[in-house]
Amino acid sequence: MPTIEEKSAFAKRLRLALRRSQDAVEGATELAIQFSLRYDGTAISPQTAHKWLSGRSVPTEDKLVTLAAVSYTHLRAHETRGN
Repeated sequence: MPTIEEKSAFAKRLRLALRRSQDAVEGATELAIQFSLRYDGTAISPQTAHKWLSGRSVPTEDKLVTLAAVSYTHLRAHETRGN
């Protein structure tokens, strides 16, 4: 289970990656829509996207792979630092 610091760091990386993406995504509702268009499973709600963006939760691996349109390596950077 991610720590509060890991959740916060993930949210910061996600927001940065979304701003840097080719089609910049602004806000939880737009993220939920864009994510759900690409995800093979159940769509996420804007509330779920807001939790990711605010550092209250971190997506599961399968959802993280869908977010990889941005950059999987960038989003999971905390795992490569030896934590």
